[in-house]
Amino acid sequence: MLPTALASRFCFWCSILLMLGMQYVLLLVACGVRSFITLYSSLHFTLKFAGSFHYLLWFSWKIVTAYEKLRIAMPPRPVPFYQDDLL
Repeated sequence: MLPTALASRFCFWCSILLMLGMQYVLLLVACGVRSFITLYSSLHFTLKFAGSFHYLLWFSWKIVTAYEKLRIAMPPRPVPFYQDDLL
């Protein structure tokens, strides 16, 4: 969005220079992280484990909070007579 806003405000060439600069920074960061991880292989395992643990923690939190929102939104009702055989 930043290059689009910059191009509409100023000129197209300013946005091209910004995009090239952003790509260059992303490339440098990616190469630096790659070389750092290959240098310390235990760091790769640690980051993978921490990322998986964080995802599972976040996902479980989303499940718990979704249930609370559902419970508040829908008041409990008794099961009708014609649906009790399904239980």
